[in-house]
Amino acid sequence: MIDEEKIKLMSKLAIYEKNYGNIDGKINGYYKSDYVYVQNWWTRLSVTIAGFFIIGLILFYKIFVEKVDVFSINYKAYGIWLGSIIVVLLIVYSVLSSYVHEKRYKASEERIRNYLQMLRQLDEHKLSVQQEEVKKEAYEPNLPSTRDDHQLL
Repeated sequence: MIDEEKIKLMSKLAIYEKNYGNIDGKINGYYKSDYVYVQNWWTRLSVTIAGFFIIGLILFYKIFVEKVDVFSINYKAYGIWLGSIIVVLLIVYSVLSSYVHEKRYKASEERIRNYLQMLRQLDEHKLSVQQEEVKKEAYEPNLPSTRDDHQLL
């Protein structure tokens, strides 16, 4: 006979494994602080590269569009101004990245906790079904279920 509760639990487990299983496994392969640190490191690296790319675009615009002489640009002033912008962006994006990745880690932990709870429920369900089968085998009489009422005494 088909057990609907078992099928529901197994379906939920399969959906979790398909949608989040690999991602949550990678996230929870780290401690929370290590995961946030590594993700922040990548964020800072990306912001720094983007900042230098923007600086290059600004210099390209100054030199080729505005036709400013390369030697007449005050590089020190531009460097301080653009460097301070990059530092501010690094701070802002680091704070945002910390918040986002801590939230992702917590959500991943919660999903894994729910997954493990569903696995325990499935195990408990299997045990209860096995106990019922053992109970039926042990306590049911071994008499045939049909009666022969047509015999004369």
